[in-house]
Amino acid sequence: ASLVAALHRHALRSGPRAITGIEIDTEGECAVRMAGEWRACTLTHVFVHPRLTLLGLRRHGRRWPEGLAIAADALEAEAFRRLRAALNLRSWAA
Repeated sequence: ASLVAALHRHALRSGPRAITGIEIDTEGECAVRMAGEWRACTLTHVFVHPRLTLLGLRRHGRRWPEGLAIAADALEAEAFRRLRAALNLRSWAA
């Protein structure tokens, strides 16, 4: 049962706790869309690669961070480039 839940949540992004949208500001605060509503969170760690971006997100009121992997082919090329550039600039500013 946990394999099926993990596939829906992370691979298919269709479960009730799946992250389907993200907005990030310059301070490292962000909001994620889960089950159709936006929830505040903080970026805990970031890994940026030309084909993959990994984010650690801690939702406010939750103890443990969640991971979010964004592959290059999951977004339009320009949107993925802007995301990578913004995260790279954020890491230099921190």
